[in-house]
Amino acid sequence: MTVTTKSDPAQSRQGSEEADDRVLLGAAVLFTVAVLVHGVDHLRRGVDATGADVVALGTSAVVLELGVVVLVCAPPAGAPRRLILVVTALQL
Repeated sequence: MTVTTKSDPAQSRQGSEEADDRVLLGAAVLFTVAVLVHGVDHLRRGVDATGADVVALGTSAVVLELGVVVLVCAPPAGAPRRLILVVTALQL
């Protein structure tokens, strides 16, 4: 006798969301590492090698990047929309 069970769509969706969360968290970790490596490279070359405007923009970008990681790690309601806005601003 073969018993077939129907999968619960809510459980399937929850499992998919958990997998998506793990992927997003992994991307946030890689993003953080990339930002740190980039910043260390600037420090290695020296602050004098970079113009004041680049230092100011880079510093403000780090604040936005930190916000991105915070939104990913502890997403409040509406976080995906704010995350898209911040990442778009970083691309400009």
